[in-house]
Amino acid sequence: MAAASTSATIPGVKPPQLVMGACWTGMGMACVVAPGTVLSLSLRPEFLPETGTKVEKTAELLMQCFGAQAVMTGLSLLTNPMSETSAKAWLCGLAPFVVFDYVFWARGMLTDFGAGGDLAGNVVFAACSVALM
Repeated sequence: MAAASTSATIPGVKPPQLVMGACWTGMGMACVVAPGTVLSLSLRPEFLPETGTKVEKTAELLMQCFGAQAVMTGLSLLTNPMSETSAKAWLCGLAPFVVFDYVFWARGMLTDFGAGGDLAGNVVFAACSVALM
């Protein structure tokens, strides 16, 4: 009797894309599950909303919405093969994120951990995008 395949791979989805999808899904889930923690790790204390205010709850809601979109992006990456054109588009699409992180870090709004962590993720995404070309 032949053993059933235990492979969980999806045809056409390559390992660099799986790395990208896992990162996006994981980071998105952190934003959904622990938005306050993500905010406190990312923003300098003087830019955090006061505890117990409507602004704090709104900031957490927006972080959760951002996270849910990141989870959807990650799941899409994990399940849909990317073409070379898609990989090039991803690579180009990273530029605004790098600029955003630098500008708001230079203005003193983002923590070194927040800006550096996002930069590290963008480097991984860029390397994976290039590997998919």
